Amino acid sequence: MRLRFWISFLMLFSLLAGVVSAESPRDGEPFDWSEQTCVIWPLKNDAPDLQTVISLGDWFRLHAMSGRPGVRFVLNNIALSGIRTVWFRSVGGGWATYPSDVRDVTIRRAADTAMNCQVIDQPKEAVAFAHKLGMKIYAWFPPLEEAHAWPGNSRSRYVDLHRDQWDKTIEGYPSGMPSFFFKQYRDYKLAIARELLTKYDFDGLVLDFERQGAPYRSDKCGYLPRIMDAFQAETGKDPRALRQDDPDWRRFRASHVGKFVQSVRKMIDSLDRPVPLMMMYPPDDPLTAHWDVMEWDRKGYFDSYAFATHGPSNEGWESPTDQADRWILEAKKLRRPVTLIYYSAGPKIENLRHRIRQGLQAGFTSIALFESTHLFWNRRFCVPLSLAAPYGAMIRSPELDFPGGGRIVVSSAGKWRLTLDAPDGKILAQGKPHRRDVVELPPMKGKHALVFTCEISRNASTAGLAAEGWAVDSQGGRRAIHTDASWTAKGKNVTLTTIGQPGIPPFGMETQVDQGGEK
Repeated sequence: MRLRFWISFLMLFSLLAGVVSAESPRDGEPFDWSEQTCVIWPLKNDAPDLQTVISLGDWFRLHAMSGRPGVRFVLNNIALSGIRTVWFRSVGGGWATYPSDVRDVTIRRAADTAMNCQVIDQPKEAVAFAHKLGMKIYAWFPPLEEAHAWPGNSRSRYVDLHRDQWDKTIEGYPSGMPSFFFKQYRDYKLAIARELLTKYDFDGLVLDFERQGAPYRSDKCGYLPRIMDAFQAETGKDPRALRQDDPDWRRFRASHVGKFVQSVRKMIDSLDRPVPLMMMYPPDDPLTAHWDVMEWDRKGYFDSYAFATHGPSNEGWESPTDQADRWILEAKKLRRPVTLIYYSAGPKIENLRHRIRQGLQAGFTSIALFESTHLFWNRRFCVPLSLAAPYGAMIRSPELDFPGGGRIVVSSAGKWRLTLDAPDGKILAQGKPHRRDVVELPPMKGKHALVFTCEISRNASTAGLAAEGWAVDSQGGRRAIHTDASWTAKGKNVTLTTIGQPGIPPFGMETQVDQGGEK
């Protein structure tokens, strides 16, 4: 029986917009991106936990990244930068960005771009593809929002259908937003959270309290007569005679939002597949009329937190340079892990790198980059890549028979060497980076494993490698080599991770990797 064995290593990233070159300096044979294609690349064990946000509507606005092609394009770019967790915006403002069945939910439809989230199930595509890439994907849900940033923008119809649930301001005017005092409103929000986690296989849920909706939610809200009467009956204090930021008065109003959070916690715990619950909030305000972080942490409602902090207004949405040490002290007050958010929309990439370094030096090990659109538009995917990718790796193949020899196609991001996994370590081939070589293996008896070693220059434009393989039996049938199950990585500070979608090559980097953000 003659067994033909192919393993193909190809460059994961290129200096410019990269697809893998079909040109060969030896035989001109194009690389075969078949349905069996799997892409793998190593990540450092001690790399920070890198996360980012996907607002597909923002990607679509300028690049028409909608539906399956858009989802795959976005996730490929994110995965190839070394980011392992994404938060998928599932509710934007008051609009659901998926085909929701919850009563009174407004589903996003945009006539100017023809995006109809009732027809295109983007979370379904995103969850399936993220899992193919070996990534975790969380649903991102801002429960306080019923519109985004200002009235009339992504406004939920629930607001106008339920004016009887509107909150009131300290002046006694309608706030234009429903109050969590009403159980019907809390149940409506709970139904959205439940649907996200039962309709889709999300790996977690992020409740974003940093976005507070429009017209606004603030300490000036919560002055419904029924709320004030209940507070006075419980405490003997008249809220009209208190400061609007009185801690007891704040805590009482926040307790109604806390009932919603508690119901989400109970709902998640009752699922057949419980998932982590994360809270995103501004650490400057652990207590407001709408959240009580220390109390919720004490009760164990959340599994982790994310600090959302804005920098000076003239620097865009970049996290402040001088507050990383302060935030680590705030994080130590909580019982659960904390992710530090960096806004990547600011104009200066040097500031972003510097601030990430400060966060890592302060002690944060998990960082989130807001948002993936700005990483792409501003060519900043090089920042997470420089944090995640090692400068070399050793990969061992499964043991296979190839008595008739075989062929190996190599296109590596760095200097490489192919050897037998044997005591003598016979070198089969070696080569230079950024070229495509075809190596003919001699016939060998018995089972053999191959070892591929890649060394990448610190000044290289890329770091990483990929592999695809299949074997052909004597009857002509072809079976894929499942690299995620059968390959192992050796070496210090290297973890082998599998990404890739059958039939779709990885997308390349748009700018040179800069190592400045490395810890």
